[in-house]
Parts: sequence; structure tokens; C-alpha cells
Amino acid sequence: MLNFFSMGYASFVYSSFFIFFLVLIICTKQSIAINKKYHRRVKMLIDQTDSE
Repeated sequence: MLNFFSMGYASFVYSSFFIFFLVLIICTKQSIAINKKYHRRVKMLIDQTDSE
């Protein structure tokens, strides 16, 4: 792993990796939140149809 950092890549390569992973994490968190909201809505609809 130390050889990877000592290869002499430009700093924009490292920053692009960082930005990529940051965007990936943000998108993953938002998709999980959307999935939870959708799951709650579906559960509510199922409960409504069961009670009828």
C-alpha cells in the first residue's frame, strides 16, 4: 500500500478518487433513505388494504 502512495501520481488523481468515493457514499445514503421512505409507504398501503 505504501508503494501506491509513493508512485508520484499528481494530487488531482488522489483528489478525484476522494471525490468519487465521497459522491458514492452520499448517493448510497440518499438511496437508503429513499428506500426506507418507500418501504414505509408500501407497508402503510398494505395495512390499509388488510384492514378493509
